[in-house]
Amino acid sequence: MTPTAWALLLGTWVVGLVSPGPDFIAVLRASMVGGRRAGSAVALGIASMLVVWISLALTGISVVVTQHETAFRVMRSVGAVFLVGYGAWILWHVWRDRASGGGAVVTAPGADRSGSRWWWTGVVTNASNPKALAFFAALFATLLPQGATVPERGVSLVAMVGSALLWFLFIARVASSGPAVALYRRTGWIIDALLGALLVVVGVLLFPR
Repeated sequence: MTPTAWALLLGTWVVGLVSPGPDFIAVLRASMVGGRRAGSAVALGIASMLVVWISLALTGISVVVTQHETAFRVMRSVGAVFLVGYGAWILWHVWRDRASGGGAVVTAPGADRSGSRWWWTGVVTNASNPKALAFFAALFATLLPQGATVPERGVSLVAMVGSALLWFLFIARVASSGPAVALYRRTGWIIDALLGALLVVVGVLLFPR
């Protein structure tokens, strides 16, 4: 691969990576609710699932999956249900806490502050968007030379997963900082309501038409 090919591949990936989505929301909330450790665990979960998506795309399996319309629609439906359910769960707790005059802090479903639970939140959140298969398949088909060697494909995997992990760890650090936590304590219910609503919208848009 030439330097130009690397620049195009990684540049396109970074643009898509920094665009806010469910992964960003999951890391943001976990960091504000559970601190930097929780946000970092979610980031690791996201990176773990990215290894799966990218590996499937690099080996060509993603093309097979996305071409089977029924299987792909089922995957999208399951992911959409999760996102809508997660968002609705957050909104319900916001409403319940506001109605009872309680606090604004809402933890992730089933969260016990353990790293494994937060890690699974990251895995499931990223896995809920099977459109990643189509994205990576198109990305590699367009920007990865057909003659790319196995080591070059391996470097692509490491570079893309590594950059994603660094980005989300950065988000975790910023969102768990003193000012961010103080803001969440003051206006947590508003932040949760907005993030919950965004997850519901993303989930609805993900449903197959």
